[in-house]
This record gives sequence, C-alpha cells and structure tokens, in this order.
Amino acid sequence: GRLKEIFEAIFKNMRDVYIDERLYEFLEFFDQADYPNFVTFKERMENTFDQSSNFNIKITIRNVAVQQDTALLRVDWIKTFEEASSDTGVNNIIRFHKVDGRWKIFDIEDEKVFAVGAGTFRGNITDR
Repeated sequence: GRLKEIFEAIFKNMRDVYIDERLYEFLEFFDQADYPNFVTFKERMENTFDQSSNFNIKITIRNVAVQQDTALLRVDWIKTFEEASSDTGVNNIIRFHKVDGRWKIFDIEDEKVFAVGAGTFRGNITDR
C-alpha cells in the first residue's frame, strides 16, 4: 500500500546516495540523536566508503508495521562491492520513527546492510 511506497522511495533515495558514497547525505537518513552508538556507526560507514568501492544495494521490503510515529520494517537485502564481494540478509528489521515530519532510521538489526566489515551485528532489537 501507500506506506510501503513511502519506504520504498526512502530506500531508493538512500541507495542513490549510498552508491555515490556521499557519506553525510547518507547519514541524514538516520536519527543521529536516537540511534544507539551512532558515532561508532558513522565511523564504520567512513571506513566502508574509504576501503571499498563499486557499491550496489537492493533492499526489498517484506512487511511494514506502523504505530503512530514508529515503523518496523522487515526487509531482505543484498549488498555488493568491489569485484565480487557481497553481503545478504533475510527478514532483517529496520526501525524508523518520524523526526520533524521525516522518517529516519533509529535502529537496524544488522548494520552489514550498509557497513562493510566484521563486528557490525548489534542485535539489540527487542521486539523480534
């Protein structure tokens, strides 16, 4: 429905910025005040863009559940980079909430959806 289209448009915009490696525009999609360990995530993304290239990313929305100003999305994703490297995730949770009328990410089940490298799994989602 309409909600799914809204989030598909957000992910499309994120993808465009991501594959161009425009870090600061990319980070605007996140609620930097509420995202756990945002500074660490930002460093991971800086390292990702510094150390890898030729990104592509595809996020497929399985389900959107919205309560007031919070949205829980279940997504499948595949990220490719360099010549033949890839990461994938199935049925992962990404949570958004509205900040000044804009949907922003404040929690990701597996940061590997965007970040390259080990140790990106946070696993602090409480409502699986």
